[in-house]
Amino acid sequence: MILADDGHNDGDKGVTGNSDADEKEIVIERRIDRRLEEIYASDRPWLRRIIGTLIIAASLLIAWMMLRNRAEDIRKEVRRNPPVSIEQTTDENPNPGVLPPADTAVVSAPAVPTQVVPDVTLDASSANTISECTKGIDAFRELDLDPQKISAGEATLESVFGPALTVAKGRASRETQLENVRIRTKSGEELRLHVTPGDQRGRLYHKLFRVADDGLPEETEFPDELKDLKDQPYSREVLEKFLTAAVPPGQPIEIEKHEAWTFADKSGAQIIVSNDKLVDLQIYVKGKFLACTRQTASVACKCIDR
Repeated sequence: MILADDGHNDGDKGVTGNSDADEKEIVIERRIDRRLEEIYASDRPWLRRIIGTLIIAASLLIAWMMLRNRAEDIRKEVRRNPPVSIEQTTDENPNPGVLPPADTAVVSAPAVPTQVVPDVTLDASSANTISECTKGIDAFRELDLDPQKISAGEATLESVFGPALTVAKGRASRETQLENVRIRTKSGEELRLHVTPGDQRGRLYHKLFRVADDGLPEETEFPDELKDLKDQPYSREVLEKFLTAAVPPGQPIEIEKHEAWTFADKSGAQIIVSNDKLVDLQIYVKGKFLACTRQTASVACKCIDR
């Protein structure tokens, strides 16, 4: 009987031990729930600021991606338009309707391209958006927003931003992020010279692509007449040699450039230029983001607070 009683008592102790553990877990859970309620109920302005900043950043990223996709659609549209006359760029850039010549890091076309992007003018609404978004920004004080030109339908993205997009007197620096030079050869094949920075100094290097039967570019070897261009840094001499393979000689189908601009007041711009015409422009200034894209018959501009 004593042994039986001892076993019974041990069993009771085990039950009591489990009960104590359960009670402790319940107490801990209640404390955790109470702490979570206090956190949720408390006023945390820093948390709201972080969440608000993340929402703004996500909105800007989505807007940027939409604009890039729109720019690609625009380029496809303008390439289907018939050619019209194009003005030549000079070193002095006397015509404000043409972008200024490239600096030493960018190579200009030595010949008139055979595919030309037509002029598209800004309406009063787009001009007003540009004016309001760049107001008080030193880098863009010289924008040509002449009301008479706007009302007469003579204002273009090139004429408006030309005075600001210049590296003269150290006002801005420009970096080529990508350049594509397209030509048609004697055999009717389309070749593309793809140019990008190839080292930490930003020096430009190039690869050659051909357009396959499915319409997509694929990397290819340089033909015999251009073999000496392989592995050379990009330069005006390389461009001129490449254009000798074009038909007619010296005339590209298109020269497209993607450039990043940095201004003295820390403002920035990213632009896409097709045959000396602005196709897409994005400007980052203090507290604001301006995006302008060329459409078939107009220019759409939008200003976003950031």
